[in-house]
Amino acid sequence: MKNETEAEVQQQKLDFQVVNRALAVLSACTQAVIRATDEITLLQTLCQLITQEAAYRMAWVAYVCHDEAKSVKAMAWAGYEADYLENVNITWADTERGRGPTGRVIRSGHPVACQNMLNDPNFAPWREAAQQRGYQSSLVLPLFNNNGEVFGTLNIYSAEAYAFNPKEVELLTQLTDSLSFGIVALRAEQALRESEQRYRLLAENINDLVCLHDQDRRYLYLSPSCESLLGYGYNELIGKDPYILFHPDDRDRIVEEFRAVILGKNDISITYRIRQKSGNYIWLETLTKPILNEAGKVVQIQTTSRDVTERILVQERFKYEALHDALTGLPNRNLLMERLKLGINRIRNFEGYRFAVLFLDLDRFKVINDSLGHLVGDQLLIATAHKLQSIVRSIDLVARIGGDEFVILLDEIKDIQEAIRVTERIFKTLTSPLIIEEREIYVSTSIGIVLGTKDYIRDSDLLRDADIAMYRAKNQGKARYEIFDREMHAVAIKRLHLENDLRRAIEQQQFLVYYQPIINLSNHRLIGFEALVRWQHPTRGFISPIEFIPLAEETGLIIMIDSWVLFTACQQLATWKIKFPHYLPLKMSINLSAQDFRKINLIEEIDHILMETGLEGQELTLEITESMLIENINKTIDLLTEIKLRNLEISIDDFGTGYSSLNYLHRFPVDYLKIDSSFVSQMQEENRNYQVVSTIIDLGHHLGLAIVAEGIETGQQMRWLRELGCKFGQGYLFAQPLSAQEIEIKFLHK
Repeated sequence: MKNETEAEVQQQKLDFQVVNRALAVLSACTQAVIRATDEITLLQTLCQLITQEAAYRMAWVAYVCHDEAKSVKAMAWAGYEADYLENVNITWADTERGRGPTGRVIRSGHPVACQNMLNDPNFAPWREAAQQRGYQSSLVLPLFNNNGEVFGTLNIYSAEAYAFNPKEVELLTQLTDSLSFGIVALRAEQALRESEQRYRLLAENINDLVCLHDQDRRYLYLSPSCESLLGYGYNELIGKDPYILFHPDDRDRIVEEFRAVILGKNDISITYRIRQKSGNYIWLETLTKPILNEAGKVVQIQTTSRDVTERILVQERFKYEALHDALTGLPNRNLLMERLKLGINRIRNFEGYRFAVLFLDLDRFKVINDSLGHLVGDQLLIATAHKLQSIVRSIDLVARIGGDEFVILLDEIKDIQEAIRVTERIFKTLTSPLIIEEREIYVSTSIGIVLGTKDYIRDSDLLRDADIAMYRAKNQGKARYEIFDREMHAVAIKRLHLENDLRRAIEQQQFLVYYQPIINLSNHRLIGFEALVRWQHPTRGFISPIEFIPLAEETGLIIMIDSWVLFTACQQLATWKIKFPHYLPLKMSINLSAQDFRKINLIEEIDHILMETGLEGQELTLEITESMLIENINKTIDLLTEIKLRNLEISIDDFGTGYSSLNYLHRFPVDYLKIDSSFVSQMQEENRNYQVVSTIIDLGHHLGLAIVAEGIETGQQMRWLRELGCKFGQGYLFAQPLSAQEIEIKFLHK
């Protein structure tokens, strides 16, 4: 994984924007200096460029006055000034009004950044005026004459505090160096009228590469910076056509732009690659301007070029990162969506063109991630990405769109059978274990397939339907594929409505707790209840738990529901203890989900509920499924041990329907095994289910566990279970789940 955090990347992007802004201002101001014929106009133009191109609040240029008061005179300004300079009263003497940024810069010759005017004590004399005009920070830069003396300052004000970073200050310092030289040059050349002489004087003192070309592009003049930028001396290039130095991929474009300058007589900016003497290529940004004679005919071409290699590389890096996944290097959702749009357009314009989308979600990835750690999880994703890429063709696209989800775009396929064959190759490839940190890790995937057709208009619809098909595959047992059909979409819409209703149900407390009695099969005595959540929808009535519990687990809403059920059921048992003391002791069994087990505050929540309700630990039984036990065996044992320290009892629910290892079962501190109702309901003497039930009961006895049978509906089932040694049971033979009031009437008032 990359070391850069998301915050660091975001800061780099912001810094890049700031630097890019300063580069744009620097380039524009350099051109203004080159074209300038009047000093005051140059200063005014410079201030306008700074406030317009870089969106600073205000900019002004001050000149040093060598009078008795050592005053400072404002020569030009732009932006939101609002009479600020009329009353600013700045001096460069070492007094209170001379210790502000401008006075300090004039005395020291160094730039001064006041990053927060409201807090800087040296800015106190001007703070109120600045605050009224929205100035938050400032940067003051010195202007030097040929003797190295400060003759003025460039003052830039921002509406934001801490607006000037070091790179921006460095670039703006280059601007004042260019401005200083331009002003000195203008003063020295007042008697000169020949623009080419002034142009040469300026060009030879800036870092940009300034050149003159004839109409065939040959160099007539190059500034001395040609050696530092390109590695060539002046005499090596004079009279040569730079065409031979241009990157082959850029040559035709540059020639067309050059021709456009001659024909259109307009300035044109172009970015391209040029070869240095060393053989390396750099990126130049070049402003091309025609020079006209008195008749308006183009006689020469002037170019001003700046090395923008670093900027281009940063842009390319950001572009790559915007289209690729940082972990696996695969294309990300952005690039995938572009390819899907292209596929939709092609299928409408080319008869016979077909493509398919495969949506993959790794099965049980969260278990691996939680049990082995995120580093292993990341390595698993990288290894899976490599395997997927090895399966498809170069014209296909493998993308990671988040978490453990991958999407494959199969381009130019013949029919759906080709997509199925690729899917089967994926399953076959993933049957081999991945070796990560000397561990063998097996991974499977559920895949949804959708065939691109002319019916699709939006790329998001394609991805949505592939996702729907994937969820169907996952719900049908995982490690399989499903092909999307329209019925799936209708089911997905229904599911979305149900999820929205479920969220409202939590907010509006539409849930109820029903209680199913648990009976001692030997004496028919009531020993406790299992708490079962029920949803009373305001318009649909009671919604089956079979319908909403899986959705609640998938969305994570089960955590809030289970917390409410846990507290409500315990509170109800506490109430019954007071109202019906002759029925003591009674126990309350409450189901926990896998998400509940992953909560870091589960123990604290149990402690709080026991304290709030006054229940003893032994009056509460927590029911968990056997599949929850193996997600992280050591962590699970530690958590169950913590629970047992509070005297709570643990029951393994629906035993025999999930996956568990008998090698580990004896290590878990549990008290009960609950036989799933599917085995009990199908019991016939000596049939397979009868034998399964008998085996579970024998196993429980061997491990010292009590057995509870669910779903007892007939007296014969009860007798068989009792004969096999099952101690407790629940089911419709005794009572269906009932409300608290019905429990009191039918059981507790007896």
